[in-house]
Formats: sequence, C-alpha cells, structure tokens
Amino acid sequence: MKPQDVAGVLVGEVHPVNVSKTRQELSRLWDEAIIKFGTDRMRLSTLNLVTVLTGPDELPCIGEDLRSLCSHYPARVFAVVLDPEGTGEMAGWYSVNCNGSQVYQEQLTLHLPGETDRQLPSLLAPLYHGDQPVFLWWRGRPGFAHPLWERLADQADRIVVDTSHGAGLLADLNRQVRDPYHQELAFSDLEWTRQARWRNLLAGLYDRPGASEHLKKVSRLEIGFVPGPERAESAPLYMAGWLASRLGWSVEKSLGEGHAVFRSGAGRAIEFVLQNEEGPDVLKNRLLYVRLDATPVGCCYGVYRKPENPRVYVSQVSGEETVHSTAMPSGFVAASTLLRSPPRSAENDVFMPFAEQLNLIAAELEVFTRQSLFERSLAAAAEILGAAVTR
Repeated sequence: MKPQDVAGVLVGEVHPVNVSKTRQELSRLWDEAIIKFGTDRMRLSTLNLVTVLTGPDELPCIGEDLRSLCSHYPARVFAVVLDPEGTGEMAGWYSVNCNGSQVYQEQLTLHLPGETDRQLPSLLAPLYHGDQPVFLWWRGRPGFAHPLWERLADQADRIVVDTSHGAGLLADLNRQVRDPYHQELAFSDLEWTRQARWRNLLAGLYDRPGASEHLKKVSRLEIGFVPGPERAESAPLYMAGWLASRLGWSVEKSLGEGHAVFRSGAGRAIEFVLQNEEGPDVLKNRLLYVRLDATPVGCCYGVYRKPENPRVYVSQVSGEETVHSTAMPSGFVAASTLLRSPPRSAENDVFMPFAEQLNLIAAELEVFTRQSLFERSLAAAAEILGAAVTR
C-alpha cells in the first residue's frame, strides 16, 4: 500500500500535513480554510472518532463513507491506516468536509507503514477535543492482540468492533469486557447491533397476553446459521446468549458438535441445536431462522428468512388456540397473512433490507454508556462456548 493510494480516496479539501507538527498544522490549515470559505463558517464536533483500518480493502471507507457518517454525527475524525508490510515514513492528510452551507468537520488521515504505528497514541492524545468522548472503531478483524490495542483503548471512552470477522473473537471480546482494567470502557459489537431486528421480532411474538407463559414451557431452541469462510460463530451465539440471559437459563453442557443444554430456573432442561445451513454468499455469517419449541403445550414460536427472498423475515406462531399479532419495528414495511388451517397459526411477513455497516456504526455513536443487556448476553454466549470468564 502506498501513500498515494490512501490520499486517492479522500474527499473534500485535502492537504498534506507535516506529521511531526500536526497540532500546529491543523491550526494553520483551518485558518486557511476560514480565509478561503469565509469567516461565517464554523467547525462542528460532538465526539472524537478514531477509526483503525488494517488492510487496503477498507480504504474506501475513509472517504465518502466517513463523510456521509459525519454529516449526521459531527465529529473530529482520525482515520488510521495500518500498513505493517509498508516502508517509509508516516504520512498524513487534513481534509475539511462540508455539512450544509456553513458547518464543516475535520478529518486527519494517517498512513502508518511498518513500525511507525508506535508513535500513534502520543500523536493523537493532544489532538482530541478534550470535553468530548473518544470512540475507537476498529474495522475488520478486531486487533485484540495488536500492540496498539491497549494504548488506544486507554484513550477511548467507547470501543466498537465486529466479531463476524473470525472464529474465537466473541470469547476474546468477552475477556476484554470483563477485564478489570476496562471497567470504565464501554464496548459494542456490530454483530450484536446487526441482530436487533431479530430480537425485536422474536420478542414481539410474546407481546400477546398469555403468550409469555409459553416461555416457561420451552424445551428446545434451534438456530439455523449460514457459516462463512471466517467460521465466525458470534451471530447464533449472541441470539442464544440473549435468550438465556433474559429467561434465566444456565448452561449445563457447553456447545459441542452443534448441541448444548440449558437448565431453567425451575430445573427444566432446554436443548439447544445449532444447525449449519447452506446459503448464498449474501447470507454468509447470518442467521436463517430461530425457533423456540414449547413441546408440553404444543406451541412453536419462530422467526425465519423466506428462502425465495432473504430480505423478508417471517415471524410465526403455530399450534396455539388464539390468533397472534406482531408489533412491527418502526420504519419497516409489513404485510400480514393469517393462516387458519388446523392447527391454527399466525404468520407475518416483514421486509427489512440488510443493515449496512454505516447504519450499524451510526446506531453505536448514539450510545455513550455501557450496555448491560449486551454484556450479559455476551457473557452467556461465551459460557455456551465454554469460554466463560470470572473476575
């Protein structure tokens, strides 16, 4: 990767900077921007966003993607491109992005070849807006073992990662969250955020009066999942962990060969089956279906994707005596069909486009504190894997 490859994807008014005098350079370039654009222009920032990229495939995000994101979430942005195979000196660029006619955001982009990344934390520290939170967004595979990880984490208030990029990352993230040195840090996982619609639809099945009683009778949880080449396991385990943490299930037998066993608070055994399914590339590392069987009362609750259109989710109840209705998440188009053939069942089709990464990170930029639901679900998911951590 060459410096010109990085500079080539930047947008807005782009200027090279002398990295050894970054703070003075940023002040000088903003003064020049004021002269060029007029004194009625202003900088707007509500947070500091450090985004770390670990490969050339991520380069496009530091241009138009970050500009689009910051048009809704004004930030002082630091885009860091790690290039361990590269040679030469650290290079930097300052760009001013317009948000409307009079408001601008700043972005400092840094290319760090070889071992020049060792200088990064000390370079960034004096550049943060001191009264605003620091978000660290590590794109691609999280660098938990990277030499920079702990040093950047020490400067951050929130860390956002995506465990869908490889196997074993969920257990690694749980260790990070439960590390006593990280008690002041708030963590987020885009894979958890990606599943919000699944949780909403599944929980909505039990909104009807009396339906929640069936949760006490669940005897089997089955999750269908399309594994990708990375063999990431976080998607199905987050779903199972969320259900276990909400319903008070403990892990009696950790996951092995696609099978685990929970134990309810009342002592009832719940079988957990993880089915690896075939699917198109667009569904790699994604859920296909979630089904809860309440065998003692002859009921099944589930959410699944339609095979002919994976962007359509179907929430379904079968085998019960009363008609079911599902609360729709706001902003989604829904068409409902009631099936009256015995046993009586109810079904709702909900069209929901795949969540883009920018939409996922945007949702995380609205949260400034630790999320107990996420952390408890993560801990339960790690326990299912047999990778629980105790403080």
